[in-house]
Amino acid sequence: MQTFKFNLILIFITISQLSFAQENSPNFKKNTIYATLGLAANVSYERWVGETKNEKFTFYWRNGLGIWSGWAGGGAQFVTSITALTGQKNSHLEFNGGLTLLYDKQSYDIGVSNANSKPPRSDYLQILPAITIGYRYQKPSGGFLFRAGIGFPEIIYLGFGSSF
Repeated sequence: MQTFKFNLILIFITISQLSFAQENSPNFKKNTIYATLGLAANVSYERWVGETKNEKFTFYWRNGLGIWSGWAGGGAQFVTSITALTGQKNSHLEFNGGLTLLYDKQSYDIGVSNANSKPPRSDYLQILPAITIGYRYQKPSGGFLFRAGIGFPEIIYLGFGSSF
């Protein structure tokens, strides 16, 4: 199972690197960096990958790292996903879909303290769907970015950053 998870992460990182070969849209900046705070706190980097011919949707590839917490656990988090923004003005509806890798350090620490032998960390890794929907303020010409919405693993989130 650990090899499967490693290979899955490697595939997503490779795909995200392929996105760098795309041409830049004349309407949006190529790069975006932002921090998000909800039940998961993370820093994400997005890279522009394309837009529909009618320019109704703009797509970014997102990779993020951070921490998460919940009722019964908490620990490190990695997310990789595709972000879709509607429209070409400053206000956008934002959709995000992909995968998140959660490491449950809190449960691991409890497992270590209750076990005679140290359990493998891979037993405390989960790959789950990552999905959000929300509002995003981002000028196509770059600069300040604000986002707010609901989803998993953040639950309810606010984010700030910049596109360049």
